[in-house]
Amino acid sequence: MTPAPEADREQLESEFTAPLRSVLVLDPSILAVVFVDSGGECVDYCSRMPAHEAKVVGAVMDVTLRGVQLALRRLGAGSAWLVHTHTATGSLLARPVDDDYLLAVVAAGDLDTDALDAGLGRAATELRRLAGLRTPAWEPTLPPPQVSVRPARGWPHAPSAFSSQDGMQRVEAVLGRWEEDRPLAALELECFRVRTRDGDELTLSRDRRSGRWTRW
Repeated sequence: MTPAPEADREQLESEFTAPLRSVLVLDPSILAVVFVDSGGECVDYCSRMPAHEAKVVGAVMDVTLRGVQLALRRLGAGSAWLVHTHTATGSLLARPVDDDYLLAVVAAGDLDTDALDAGLGRAATELRRLAGLRTPAWEPTLPPPQVSVRPARGWPHAPSAFSSQDGMQRVEAVLGRWEEDRPLAALELECFRVRTRDGDELTLSRDRRSGRWTRW
């Protein structure tokens, strides 16, 4: 598939354009990448479709993501770091940069989110650097976080600290523990909802089979 050329811009390029373009070129089916603020307004974009259409989709995905985040908070299920919506003709993705900004991606076909994830992560990291934004606690990390544990009353153990892009983060409080079996993914998870010293809340989960930790 030969990618379409970029459409004429409605605004001058900014320091954010290059990381957005790095996502646009990841797959020829990607039509637009939009950097959106908490009000649904476009900060910058890179697009093969008309700019106003890309900005509308960015605003829609902002509303979609915030609705999903609200539902997850009410369930005590953490934060979503990727929302992938399949449509009759393509895909829409929302990838948070932090709690106030997101990346919206429009594609003409289905996307391999595993292949796209690394590129989106790099772009989000660069956008945070350029905008002076703090890395949120829920940001996925590669490699998986290293987790220190301590003895816990009623449980075999509980997390006491975990590694992040900003170094080791101390767990100030463990808010809850539960188990999840995901047979389709061959996972047997032991999950802990924790609060950090900075007041951020996230979930640390350990697969009983592999011993691998993840955070979300």
